[in-house]
Amino acid sequence: MYLATARSAAERGQWARARRLLEALHRKVKQTPRGQLDPLAAEDLEMMVARLLRRVTLAQSGIIPIWEMVDRPRRRGELEPSGARK
Repeated sequence: MYLATARSAAERGQWARARRLLEALHRKVKQTPRGQLDPLAAEDLEMMVARLLRRVTLAQSGIIPIWEMVDRPRRRGELEPSGARK
């Protein structure tokens, strides 16, 4: 629920909402009692959510384009990640 809703918020440019949802997911992962998740899987999940939080922050500040944050079609005239026009 958190991840899908955060993605949807990011697609609409609702960065603050996406951050809040990912932060809630991050807290939930960290608070999961030991033994309910495989320790390595829990660590991987925690790191993945932390990376997503960082990417939301970078996209919100304009450092990375939105399509590097979410998988969506580019609009006409938007730059490719390489800098070349599509």
